[in-house]
Amino acid sequence: MASTTWQRALPYLRLARAANVFTAWSDVLAAALICGLGWQGDWSAVLLLVLASSGLYLGGMVLNDVADYARDCVERPERPLPSGAVGRRAAVWLAIGLLAVGVSAAFAAGMRSGVVAVLLVAAIALYDLLLKDTGFGPVAMGLCRCLNFCLGLSAFEHALWLPTDLTVPLVGRVGTMAAVGLGLYTMSVTRFARREVAGGGRIELATAVLGMNLAVLMGGFAGLALRSSEMGLPVPGPWPWASYHVHAVQNDDWLLRFAWWGVLLVWVNAVPLRALLFATPEHIRTSVRWLLIGIVLYDMAVVGMVRGPLVALLLLPLAVLPGWLSRFVPAT
Repeated sequence: MASTTWQRALPYLRLARAANVFTAWSDVLAAALICGLGWQGDWSAVLLLVLASSGLYLGGMVLNDVADYARDCVERPERPLPSGAVGRRAAVWLAIGLLAVGVSAAFAAGMRSGVVAVLLVAAIALYDLLLKDTGFGPVAMGLCRCLNFCLGLSAFEHALWLPTDLTVPLVGRVGTMAAVGLGLYTMSVTRFARREVAGGGRIELATAVLGMNLAVLMGGFAGLALRSSEMGLPVPGPWPWASYHVHAVQNDDWLLRFAWWGVLLVWVNAVPLRALLFATPEHIRTSVRWLLIGIVLYDMAVVGMVRGPLVALLLLPLAVLPGWLSRFVPAT
C-alpha cells in the first residue's frame, strides 16, 4: 500500500522539484535565526512562514513546467508533463493551489509577511511566464530567492530595510543585504544552469562562477558587519523573545565564525570545476544540483557569522536532505 502511494506521488514530487524545498526552508530559518530566534521563542509565525515558503516554492516549480511544456516535449521528454505522468490541467490547479496556500500562510503570520509573499508570487509569475528566456530571467530568479529570505525577515519588526529608510536598526539593513547576496548567488546559478541542455559556453559558466563568489563575499560582509557592530541596538519584534542586542565579536572567536565561509568558498569553486573543464550537459547538470545545496551553505555561513558556528549546524540537515532525496526526485 505504502509502495503504491509512493509511486503515485513520485511524479508530482518530481514535477514540484520537492528535493529543493529544503533550501527554501533554510532561507526562512536563517533569517529568523539572525534576528534572534531562540529555542524558547514562539516559533508559530516562523513555522507559518516555512509553510508559506514551501507552497510558494513548490507552486513556482510546477508553474515553471506548465510554462515549459512545449520545450520540454523536445528537450526533456522524461519530465512528468511531457511523459504524461501528470496531466497539464492537474498541474495548473496544483500550481494555483500551492501558491494560494503559500500566500494564505504568509498572511496568517502577519500583514508584512503577506505583502512579501504577494511580491514573491509576482516575481515567480514574471520569471515563469515572461522573463525566463530573456536576459532578465536570471535576475528574476535571483529576486525570487531574495524575497524568500525576506519572507523570514518579515516576521520581525524593523528587520526589512528599504534604501529610503536609514532609521532601520542594523539587523534590518544587514539582513536585507544578506538577502540580496543570496539573490546574486541564485542569479549566478541560474545563468550556469542555462547550459544544462546544450552544454558548452565556458565563458558564460566562468562568469557565473565569478558571480557566485561575489555573492559569497557580499554575504560575508553582511554577517561580519552585523556581528562586529558595537552599536548595541535592540531589535524589537512582535514577541518579547525577538528583542536582542548586537554584541561585538571576540578576537578569539573570529576563526570559528569564518569556518563556514571557508566551506562555502571551497564549495562554489570546487563543485563547478569539472563543468568548467568539460562543459558537457551531464557535468553541468550535476554541478547545478550541488550548487543548489550551496544555498543552504550560504544561509549557514550567515548564521554562523552572526550567531556562531554551532547555531549554524541547525541548518545542516537541510543541506543533506536535498542530496539524498535527489536520488529519487531530480533537482533540475
